[in-house]
Amino acid sequence: MTQTYTHTTPTSPAHGARSSSTPSTNAPSTNAPSTNAPSTNAPSTNAPSTNPSARPATGRVLVVDDDQCARAAMSRCLRRAGMVVSVAGDGDAAVEWLESTEVDVIVSDVAMPNLDGLSLLQWVRERRPSLPVILTTGEPSVGTVMEAMEKRAFAFLPKPVAANEMLRRVADALSEHRRLQRQRELEEAAAAQREAEARRQALGRQFDRALQRLVIHYQPLVRWSTREVAVHEALVRSEEPELRVPPALFAAARELDRAHDLGRRIRELAAQAYDDAPEGWRLFVNLAEEDLEDPELYAPEAPLSRHASRVVLEISESARVSECVTEHLANLRALGFRAAVDDVGAGYAGLNSIARFEPETIKIDMELVRDVHLSKVRQRLIRSLVVLAEEMGIEVIAEGIECREELDTLVEIGCDLFQGYYFAKPSPTFVEPAHLTD
Repeated sequence: MTQTYTHTTPTSPAHGARSSSTPSTNAPSTNAPSTNAPSTNAPSTNAPSTNPSARPATGRVLVVDDDQCARAAMSRCLRRAGMVVSVAGDGDAAVEWLESTEVDVIVSDVAMPNLDGLSLLQWVRERRPSLPVILTTGEPSVGTVMEAMEKRAFAFLPKPVAANEMLRRVADALSEHRRLQRQRELEEAAAAQREAEARRQALGRQFDRALQRLVIHYQPLVRWSTREVAVHEALVRSEEPELRVPPALFAAARELDRAHDLGRRIRELAAQAYDDAPEGWRLFVNLAEEDLEDPELYAPEAPLSRHASRVVLEISESARVSECVTEHLANLRALGFRAAVDDVGAGYAGLNSIARFEPETIKIDMELVRDVHLSKVRQRLIRSLVVLAEEMGIEVIAEGIECREELDTLVEIGCDLFQGYYFAKPSPTFVEPAHLTD
């Protein structure tokens, strides 16, 4: 005999009519999704049916019916087939459940108090267009069927519904839902890829313009004991609005895999501007991590190489450099370049980077310098670095000087080379520092 979701009670009204009697206190609430055992959070522990046609793939099903017996019978059948089943006593309760919970299929009665099945279907279509909704009714009519189809119900089944038929329709709905999900995911991935490619192309055009509009600004470094300019640091800027500041410029170069193009352009411009600099001046040029892997950096005919004996190449303390860095630095020194470790004190590898790079110069990070006159701890740290550098024959530069108190404190500690806004901001021309006659 074919199993159906029928039930009989002596006082039950005709199917489709709704009793006004209050449900038993043992029944689940009709105002919110019920969690009748088995739990809605896991499939039933009941063994799945051995009928192959009654074994749809496991999915999450919301059963909506104000008839407690019909709701319980349908839930029981679906759980036995391995479904994770949640139940609601009417459309309003279903909506509340759906606003916070994902399901794969909805099976709903049509005639219910408050929000009926067709209204629930409309609500679902407006918010989850691909979610399958199977409608059931004990009083089918042409008008109801037509409205259900217009709102794209997945199936419309007259009650009583055979168990195998219900399981087959739910299995079909699950398959369709998953197919649509996969299709949507593929479409979203393709759209994201197209968007990423369009963004990359736009960024590439911006980067090309930025390379053409690069300018080098120079900030003087002062030797305080002689009140003279000892060094200039070359700092890159761009007049391209979207890539004006260095972090944005270097981020774009890395995203486009064009860090070498940027590094080469910076070194070319720095070399051109320094062609006419006074003979005794030195130039500090920052190297990005990728620059050390650029063969052009080591070419004797490269633009910057003609000034190698006057150029100090700055490597950040935090830079992630290859294991070949010692060999790279040896090749650069063979051309006449010297090396500096920048931002010493900014990270955790300061002493290790000094030991690894064996620099001729170290630059104390501005975070250590800031308000040094107010911090005994910072003074002790800087003094230790100065003593260590003197013993190793390494030149020390304190960067980020912004006030006279910082300068005086650092001079007392033993520093002699300084850089910061207190003396001069970076400028496209070589400017005379302030306060040299103080």
